[in-house]
Amino acid sequence: MVAVDRTFFEAPHGHKRRCGERILDPAIEPAHKLFIREALTVKPERILTTSDCFDSYTAYCEIQRLEPVGRKPFTGLMAEGIREQFGLGFRKDLLG
Repeated sequence: MVAVDRTFFEAPHGHKRRCGERILDPAIEPAHKLFIREALTVKPERILTTSDCFDSYTAYCEIQRLEPVGRKPFTGLMAEGIREQFGLGFRKDLLG
């Protein structure tokens, strides 16, 4: 069982909730989904490596003042999000 104090459920900011010192808004999409929708486009003649994508993602998060996910979960989240948004799969046969 997980226990929280009463401030966890207080809603001074609408439906937002406290998580430590941060106020979370459940209506806001995760940073990786915003990045896919706002920063990526399909260009068949180009290749986007995971490393370049992660670097661009962390820069995007810094500019937008969003909390990025770590490198380890990033690949799976991006593969799923890109498949949903663009219908493209993740290739593992490319270097980098």
